[in-house]
Amino acid sequence: MGRQVLKQRKYAVFAAVITAGLIGIGAVPAVAAASPAPSGTSETTSTKQSTGAEHCWFNAVTSASECYGTEAALDTALEQLGVDLAGTVEQTASRPLAEPAVATHAAEPAVATQQTAEPAATTPATAEPAMATRPIAAQAPVTEEAPPSLVTAGIVYANAGYSGDSYRILNYGGCLAGGSAFINLADVGWNDRVTSFRGYNGCNVRLHEDRDGEGATYGDYQFSSWIGAFNDQASSASFFG
Repeated sequence: MGRQVLKQRKYAVFAAVITAGLIGIGAVPAVAAASPAPSGTSETTSTKQSTGAEHCWFNAVTSASECYGTEAALDTALEQLGVDLAGTVEQTASRPLAEPAVATHAAEPAVATQQTAEPAATTPATAEPAMATRPIAAQAPVTEEAPPSLVTAGIVYANAGYSGDSYRILNYGGCLAGGSAFINLADVGWNDRVTSFRGYNGCNVRLHEDRDGEGATYGDYQFSSWIGAFNDQASSASFFG
């Protein structure tokens, strides 16, 4: 009798273990739920939308400006404006000067012949001296000088090594004959963007920390592939000889 009770107890324990195991298996969900995205974030990663490349020109005389998505489009526009794309002054043929007037010899003065009037009875008559006249020289024609052409004073770049987005500053004649150019970078959307620059047509470049040429400066250099601690600090720029 004792053995039978013991056996029944063993079966009961075994049955309880099996039941608990089955219940445990049923409690585990078939698929684990995804972790909720952290508050304030989207489940899909968002990236910054790129605005694309930007290559612009600025006329320092008229303050006109225009931007394009590619350098090729910018070059086409500059060609239409008549700008020297190489950034150097072209030795264009100037208007031909008028041929110098051929020097003409003044007519030789007639040999003065002394006329001697037959002496009068009392006083000799003397001939009046002829007045000397200067020959009028031919006046050389006045020639007009061709006006200076629109050229590149300098280019500022958004990246080191003269790369990335760019802004080309134009003026008439460059800086070879005392010309100059100036741009408020803050006014054209280029505040604190310059990282490198080049000057052209005899122009040196000076960067200013503030608009209107105010504040700390970097320069004066014809070119700089990396402006160091002044990187992304310029709000205006000067170009001069």
